[in-house]
Amino acid sequence: MEDFYRPTGGKKTEIVGRTVSGKSPLIQTLFCLVEPTAGQILIDGVNVSIIGLHDLRSRLSIIPQDPTMFKGTSRLDKCQLGDEVRTKEGKLDSPGVLPKKSKVFVLNEATTSFDTTTDGMIQQTLNRHFNDSTVIMTDHRIV
Repeated sequence: MEDFYRPTGGKKTEIVGRTVSGKSPLIQTLFCLVEPTAGQILIDGVNVSIIGLHDLRSRLSIIPQDPTMFKGTSRLDKCQLGDEVRTKEGKLDSPGVLPKKSKVFVLNEATTSFDTTTDGMIQQTLNRHFNDSTVIMTDHRIV
């Protein structure tokens, strides 16, 4: 069988397509939420369908299509959002989230609703802080 995906650390891949073109099911297959009907997904030569879900998912990070924030605080200057956060009542202790650093980092249409300036800042942050991770992005437009 031909390998479906074999990541190399530090690579950035963008999957672009219109609605219902299969971007989200592709990500679901990576996380073993659905089984592939053909082929296989390898991460560092290991078929994701034969390792434990906990082991697999502990090595992956995702910002989903409809991200939800969870309670907690985060110092957001790292995300270049400091100016925006300083307008909030809690300043840099305002609720927020930063993804854990992992081998594979997925953004499933997470930046679709942002303007090009904000999207550019996110791209810079990804390049700076996730430069040794494989980054997979899905989107409706080429970034």
